[in-house]
Amino acid sequence: YTVGGQTFKDAFEHGTEQRTAAGIFAKSMNTGTVMIGEQLSKQQRYDWLRKFGIGEPLDVGLNGETSGILPTPDTWDDRQQYTVLFGQGLAQTALHTAMVYQAIANDGVRLQPRLVDAYIDPDGTEHKVPQGEGTRVVSEQTADELHTMLETVTVEGSGASGALEEYRVGSKTGTAEAPGARGGYDGYTLSYAGMAPMEDPQYVVVVTLQRPQGDLYYLVPGESFQKVMKYVLNSNNVPPSTGKPETYPVVY
Repeated sequence: YTVGGQTFKDAFEHGTEQRTAAGIFAKSMNTGTVMIGEQLSKQQRYDWLRKFGIGEPLDVGLNGETSGILPTPDTWDDRQQYTVLFGQGLAQTALHTAMVYQAIANDGVRLQPRLVDAYIDPDGTEHKVPQGEGTRVVSEQTADELHTMLETVTVEGSGASGALEEYRVGSKTGTAEAPGARGGYDGYTLSYAGMAPMEDPQYVVVVTLQRPQGDLYYLVPGESFQKVMKYVLNSNNVPPSTGKPETYPVVY
């Protein structure tokens, strides 16, 4: 797909397809993502990324924290204005990614990440660290629609490797070229982010593989996600899902 003198391709070969937005999302299609993103101005694209916390410090109390990299739209070149739409025109930490999915899981309200839940005195007195009310990013209806899109990715798309037998999972995979220290690229960054159970999301897990060695086809972060999420749900006594997955059509 060519727009503004820039040509974009998908990671897999295919003919002309009549895909829905959910279908584009499920297969991580750069072409369709750019087509959808064109409906927003450059400033709107930037503003939405910032609303989800991309490019801002997280202040969880650790030294060496980074805000990631999100240049302002007035500095975007002809190509970057489109690559930010599918995550390759910016940089963010795995915690930033988790925060985005947390906002979606939490009915559209983004919470400030934190590492410490409470301080406990020697006598056992517990002092909870206050949790802010959070910031609404999208409406509850929009968050619910995103839940269905994410579950469609697991059932119909690239997220199948992270599916769980007893729980409904919403997920999204990511693949990006990893920039080298001397310019250019010297590998890939693979990710799998998801939430469960989808009837009422309780937990978010993000797995990132930085410059993995071997055939990318067989390097599946979804398998690690699957193991971690299953442990988290079971150890916190979350009841198994009882209903069927809710998905959107991927073609029309």
